[in-house]
Amino acid sequence: MLARNIIRGINAEVGHAYKRPIQSAGFSVLKAPEIPSVLIEVGFLSSKGDLSKLMDPKWRRKMVTGINNGIHAWILNDAADAQL
Repeated sequence: MLARNIIRGINAEVGHAYKRPIQSAGFSVLKAPEIPSVLIEVGFLSSKGDLSKLMDPKWRRKMVTGINNGIHAWILNDAADAQL
């Protein structure tokens, strides 16, 4: 749910995310069930298009806002679910 909320926040601010925005991996830091965690890749330095976005302060601000909004939405949803 955390990842889905972050993707919604990114999509709302930046307009779109990667074609498969939610993937999974066996990284040990992502395995602790009691601690929600996500790994966020916002671009690749080897891609001219991505590098251009990463160098743009407006784009970075929108990305940060989207991630922030997604986390806050998850917090509110998680708190509401905990009260059920």
